[in-house]
Amino acid sequence: MRASGLCASVRDARRIPSGVAEITGVLLQRAAPQLARRRRARELGWSPRTLAWATARARGMTPKQIIDERLVLEARRLLAHSARPVHRVGAALGFEDASNFTAWFRQRTGALPSRSRTDQRVVQGQDGLCGE
Repeated sequence: MRASGLCASVRDARRIPSGVAEITGVLLQRAAPQLARRRRARELGWSPRTLAWATARARGMTPKQIIDERLVLEARRLLAHSARPVHRVGAALGFEDASNFTAWFRQRTGALPSRSRTDQRVVQGQDGLCGE
């Protein structure tokens, strides 16, 4: 590694602790799966590799994991509190195809979006069975 590269890494490392909120905020701005992490890194003035290192150090997660965690939370919120069809929930989160959203959601949660919606509504008593 060149000396200039080492110096840049040290400067970046010093910025990391104070930039945790900034890192997470930039990653989650209009979080959509198709948005490249390179663009997010560029917005912070970092390389994608430095961004990955920083998020691993700050949160113990990759940038993609942070985005996915937020998207799952948002998907569950939309499924529980809106009447939007599943394909529209997926579209609102940036998925162009409903089957891609369904596969993505199932891979991360172990449940289909429609099943997750039903389960959340039963727990909240919105199915007419609880607390009439």
